[in-house]
Amino acid sequence: MSKLILSIALIIGTSILSSCHKMESSQPKVESIDTRGDLGDNAEEQPAEQPPAEEPPVEVPPAEEPPIEEPKVIKEFAYPDCNELNKLWRTRYHSKLKVNWPLKSFACVGPSKDRVFAEAAYILEHTVFRKHSLPAGVKLPPADMLSFVTDKYRELRIGPNQYPSTDVDNKIVYFYANIENENGFAAVGNLIHEARHADGLIYLHIPCWDGPYKGQHMCDIGLSDSFYEGGTHRVATLYLAWGVAASNWPKEWKDASRDLVKYVITNRINATAATRQAWIKKYLLTEW
Repeated sequence: MSKLILSIALIIGTSILSSCHKMESSQPKVESIDTRGDLGDNAEEQPAEQPPAEEPPVEVPPAEEPPIEEPKVIKEFAYPDCNELNKLWRTRYHSKLKVNWPLKSFACVGPSKDRVFAEAAYILEHTVFRKHSLPAGVKLPPADMLSFVTDKYRELRIGPNQYPSTDVDNKIVYFYANIENENGFAAVGNLIHEARHADGLIYLHIPCWDGPYKGQHMCDIGLSDSFYEGGTHRVATLYLAWGVAASNWPKEWKDASRDLVKYVITNRINATAATRQAWIKKYLLTEW
């Protein structure tokens, strides 16, 4: 496993591959998971029949969401230069992300949480998805992915823990201090995941049916092709899966996302083996 894939597993995985519970104090109840093993098919095969589980309610998508316009030529994703990203941070992203620390320009090199979140916002806003020849049943991502995420929570803070967490009651998303040494791609999956938790207690994790976390509250129920259905694992992994199947992301990002999403689907989603494999085949094995 490459160092990048391991890095993404440890960074994004701290949220996508961790359990996030309602906070009863200033310290969120979150179980950290050691994700340093291989991102392979290590889950136990689940039985054909599984106990029934209640499906979370379907979120109603906007009635008149504008269509996603696909440019004639799709260029590979790239960040703008540091000055332009700084300008976006000062004029839009600091406010849009609802961060609770003071606004200031960030340095172009060295640790910077401001730069990391500016990059994450830029990814959400400027990733281009191909929308032609989509597989049957696939539904387009929200046209404004940045607003889709940030509308879910009230405030973004840096917390005391070594992993992301969410105060569900107060709709506050917490990141860890070391995020300043990472990058926007490492942060974006966590941000989507935690924002979904802020939608309400219905999106807390439930006991896993099988695999290495069997019986632990670390899983979501089922898989979906819609960003408006299901819990945190489902929504965050669906975004990364779209990145693999139909985005302008660089190959390095796609490769890292493919392995991570496969791991999450295999180990953190309650579904039959056949359902898991069909979903993996649709999103991860071929580009649309």
